Formats: sequence, structure tokens, C-alpha cells
Amino acid sequence: MKTDHRIDAATLVKELERRAVENPIRNAVVAKLREDRFTLEDLRRLLEFEVRLNRTELAAYALAASRFTDKQEDVYCLKLQEMASRARVKLLDCARVLPIEPRTGADGQAEGFTAYAYGSYLSWLALNANRAGLGAASLVDVRSYFSTSDELRAWLRNSRIGAPDEAVAFYGGEPEGLSASAVAFIQAGLDAGDDPEEALRLGDVMRDVMGYFWRAVPTG
Repeated sequence: MKTDHRIDAATLVKELERRAVENPIRNAVVAKLREDRFTLEDLRRLLEFEVRLNRTELAAYALAASRFTDKQEDVYCLKLQEMASRARVKLLDCARVLPIEPRTGADGQAEGFTAYAYGSYLSWLALNANRAGLGAASLVDVRSYFSTSDELRAWLRNSRIGAPDEAVAFYGGEPEGLSASAVAFIQAGLDAGDDPEEALRLGDVMRDVMGYFWRAVPTG
């Protein structure tokens, strides 16, 4: 689809949503939940992966916030940074009740591109993307993550795998106003002349990357 360079953020987001329906993310975690095959070991490994990536998120969002500070809409980057900081606190709670050991790749976590795709792409975005591109890609990320997170939390609450309350509390609940803030951030970029085609392309790449994210943990 060739986009109009006069496109606004709301229209761009609708196009992202259309593409998500047309080319949905392959989500290995959701597949296992719906087959009722998710285990406590799966949860532990997923939380290990969350710990591993949280450090990257904290650094990437801090970098993005340092790059974009001159517009009111740039508060979006600070909200992402706050989201990652709160996740860190919750992960420490999880670590008190589960044997969570963030790994490097060679001792149990998936290796190669699959394991590093999300962190690598997020770092690239923080370093290089403009507002519209960063906003589009991170919105794809946020919506994929929290839709799965909501489903996982509901499943854990009703399961008999013995998930600790701290782990249940970690999942679910997109921060209030985060998506709306992303749209305002994208609009600020488009108003400044950012290319909507580039923003959509970066969103497409994030959709592919999230597929790797959800299958990075070997669940058997």
C-alpha cells in the first residue's frame, strides 16, 4: 500500500491494525495456553527471558527519551521507561519465589537470532528511528505483548500449575493511556515530516520480531 504523506497518526495506526489482521504474529506462548499445555517450567523460563530483556528495555527507552525531549508528545518515551522500571520491580518479586536465572543463551535459552532479535531491534530503534517510526514499532510491540500478557494472566489465575501470585501479578494490564500517548508521539513525528511509509515498514518488522520473541523460550 502506497501511503499519502499527508496521512495522520490515527489512519496510520488503522493501517498497522489491518496488517496485523492480514499477517498475524505467530505466538507460540498463546498456542500452548490454548492447548492447555503451559507448565510452571514454561512460566519460569518465560520470566527468565523477561529478566534478560528488561535490562535492554531500560537502556533503550532511556536512550530514546534522551533523543526526544523537545515536544510535549515526547512524554511517550518516558512512559515506556517507567513501564520497564515497574516491570523490573515486579520481576524482582518473582525472583524471590521462583528460581529465575537470566541466561546468556548457551545454557538453556534459545540461541542465535531468535534469542536476540527483540533486544537487537529495540536497540536499533532507540538509536536510529524517528518519532513516527519508533512510535509505530513500539505500538506494535506493546499491543502484541499486552494482549498475550492479558491472556496469560487469565490462564494462570484459572490453572492448577501452582503459579505464584507474584508471577500472576507481573502479567496483564497495559499502562493506562500508553496507546493514546503512542498515537500522539506518531502524530508529532508526522507533523515534523517523518515518512509514514518508513513508519509502517518499521511496524512490519516489529511484528516479525515479536513472532521471534514469543518463541524464544524453548517450551517443549
